[in-house]
Amino acid sequence: MEELLNKYNGQERIVSRICCFTMLLEWMATEESLNGLDLIAGRFKTIRGARRVLPELLNGTDLNSFMHRNNIQQVNPNFMQDWDLLIIDGAHSYIFYCGYLFGVADNNKFTYRPYSDVMNQHQKEYENIVAYRHNKK
Repeated sequence: MEELLNKYNGQERIVSRICCFTMLLEWMATEESLNGLDLIAGRFKTIRGARRVLPELLNGTDLNSFMHRNNIQQVNPNFMQDWDLLIIDGAHSYIFYCGYLFGVADNNKFTYRPYSDVMNQHQKEYENIVAYRHNKK
């Protein structure tokens, strides 16, 4: 997992090439998710476009079904552990590590942000926050 964070750290977000969705697929590290990296390259330019492409890439299922099918467990966001994945509003992905969330910041670059800062920023979408954990840590 540290390799994944190091790969993205400081990188500028390039939609459909190095973005929240590609980080999510690499975090999953399943055959299906890694194949998805090639499928999404250049397929969308916005979050809205990603949401349109997502069902096709996930074989017609939603993200939660895709995670379940790949043996990734949904967990309570209030009890996250290192390397858990947090998804806000179905679009923003963060990896939890040592009290920080790693993902795209306001400057459009991947970095670490305090958990509380991200949660305060997304208070309106709090009902749309989902966390996941898998065994490959």
